[in-house]
Order: sequence, then C-alpha cells, then structure tokens
Amino acid sequence: MNTIEILSRLEGVRFTTEQARVIGEIFEAHHTQMATRDDMKIIREELKNTATKDELKAMREDFKMMRKDFKYMVTKEELNAGIAKAKYDLVRWIVGAVIVNGLIATLLKFFG
Repeated sequence: MNTIEILSRLEGVRFTTEQARVIGEIFEAHHTQMATRDDMKIIREELKNTATKDELKAMREDFKMMRKDFKYMVTKEELNAGIAKAKYDLVRWIVGAVIVNGLIATLLKFFG
C-alpha cells in the first residue's frame, strides 16, 4: 500500500487531509524499518547456521576427548600379545626352576 492509497482511505473515513498526511508519513517511516519476508528468511537461515556451527563445535570437542581416551586404550591384539609374552616368560622360568632343582638334587646325591 502506498502513501496516496493511505491518504485517500483515511480521508474516506472523515480524516482531514492534514491528519491523513501525518498518519501516512508515520506509517511510511515505520514501514521502511520493518523486516521483509526476505529479511526474515535470511535471519532464519543465519540462526540455523549458528545452531549448526555450535553443534559442530560441541561435536569437535567430543571427538577431541574421545581421541584422548583412545590414545590410552589397549587394543585386543596388544592385550593378547602381552598375555602371550607373559605365558612364555612364565614357562621359561618354570622350566629353568625344574632344571636347577634337578641339578641341585643330582649334586646332593653325588656330593651329599
């Protein structure tokens, strides 16, 4: 609606020309400051992007924490390798102890 239409409608309901002109000027001044549909669409998109950026930032922080946690975690293969090495060391010590025990028994039998 333009200013001329506003003036004619206000004069049609018994406003004076001066009153209609002032109201038209006020309306026109405020109308130029109002947001359009395109403005609102842009604002909505910016808000969506801002929310998305915040969500991405939070996810990045979560991933950083997870990387730190994974850094100190032992994989199943590493755990199995450690157990196998411990078994090998244990068997080696037991066999060594049995041999030493046999040698001591033999020495005691001959020299004891």
